Amino acid sequence: MRFLLLLLLLTSSANQAQEDPEKRAADLVKQAEALAAKGSFEQARAIYLLIVKKYATTKVSTVAAYRAGDNSLVGWDLMHEGGNWRNRCNVHFMGDSYLYTDQDQRSFGGLAKANMHAMFEEIAFKEYKQYFNYWRLYLASKESGTTTANKKFDTALGGRAEGGTYGIDPIKAQSISDHMPIKDGVWIMIIRHGGGTPMAGVLYAGEAGVLVHEFGHTFGGLGDEYTSEVHGGMGNRGVNRQYNLSDVGDPDKVPWAHWFKNGEYARATGIGVHEGGNAATKGQWRPTPGNCCMAGGGPFCAVCREQIVIMIYNRVNPIDDSSPFLEPVAIKLKKSGETFTIADPRQVPWVLPMQPTAHKLTVKWSLKKTSDEPGSATATGPSQPSQQDPTYQDPAADPQAVPDRQFSKPPFEGEVMGSLLRAGDAKGRPIESPDFTKVKWSPGRWLLTVDVRDEMSYDLADPLTKKKVRVPWVVKDESNRLIERRAWDLVVKE
Repeated sequence: MRFLLLLLLLTSSANQAQEDPEKRAADLVKQAEALAAKGSFEQARAIYLLIVKKYATTKVSTVAAYRAGDNSLVGWDLMHEGGNWRNRCNVHFMGDSYLYTDQDQRSFGGLAKANMHAMFEEIAFKEYKQYFNYWRLYLASKESGTTTANKKFDTALGGRAEGGTYGIDPIKAQSISDHMPIKDGVWIMIIRHGGGTPMAGVLYAGEAGVLVHEFGHTFGGLGDEYTSEVHGGMGNRGVNRQYNLSDVGDPDKVPWAHWFKNGEYARATGIGVHEGGNAATKGQWRPTPGNCCMAGGGPFCAVCREQIVIMIYNRVNPIDDSSPFLEPVAIKLKKSGETFTIADPRQVPWVLPMQPTAHKLTVKWSLKKTSDEPGSATATGPSQPSQQDPTYQDPAADPQAVPDRQFSKPPFEGEVMGSLLRAGDAKGRPIESPDFTKVKWSPGRWLLTVDVRDEMSYDLADPLTKKKVRVPWVVKDESNRLIERRAWDLVVKE
């Protein structure tokens, strides 16, 4: 009898779960999202329409109605994950004029991935590959075509062609943005032209140099270095002044004048002052004769690459993670003869620097005793790396969160020490701790500071002296974006 009653209760509970419209609708949304992730967009749309029809009063029906409708964001995935989105440059590939069909959406998906790999061909984006997350956002358009003066098309982003340039409707773009998983990012639009040609910005997205050129505008704020319009009908642009463009030809007054303070750097990289740029042959000056990506082909010149790296560090902190540094850290000593050593290595603070492709960030530590008395402050327990692993966070859980881009610069003073590699985090990346082997410990309070900086440089030949020159990628970092420091108050007791 007791077994029968239990069975009836379980059956009743199961039926109630099945009949719960909120839960059932939510489960169906997950099914539709899974289908879209596999490229079955038409089946996903059918499920969304079912939710709208059968579960119209549920909370998720609004989401389903949007995703099943015209001109909507129907799905997304992460093509390349560099790490925690809060400390990465997030790039969103989106397509306009792609219909709500498996064929169209898969076509966009393939183009987006191909263009992402094209980005990796440029040395700057290859070197800082792990500083980026590349997202693929699938947009379904009601119609396929690009609006012109003669004909209008109803598409997700309102892509339009005007006088040789391409643009989008800001109102429609905002509507899409409201539904995006995260909003901290740079958009790359692949606009399918009237004849079905994929476009990014103003030129063919399939050409790596052009895509990188357009990204140089959007991400780096760089100007055009070519001397004539590549599209007709754009008119007179006027005189411009940007990081790589000058309105004067005086080497001491161009935005890249700092490159000339060390003549070897300028000569080795071919940086100078050349007239032409911003689609004009006169009245504008650029750093190279025209062999830069912003002039139409090739990689970024040294000046443009410098700006790209600075803009990367405007969004990314050099320290990806660390043990807690805003609270006192308890350090317990053990005595061995006349010397003290740290009893538990897990108490030692650590940092996880960002990981470029072909070079390492420079990590240095400094230690200074500030008091002979530990004091009465409450100290934290041992810092476990496993507690601070920088694992990826689902942005959908907090879509309004803004990444913390604070760059702390405490003084770097005391005994300077090297860095020791320790066991890696959950993803196998090595963390670094101070080399305390030569420290003469005593009870009291100590200030530990870490200095992490990017000193990327490469060897080039000076054409004048024929000597090898070590040229930094960033010659001038006015805001110290390539440097980050953190400090710990160590409470040391016997």
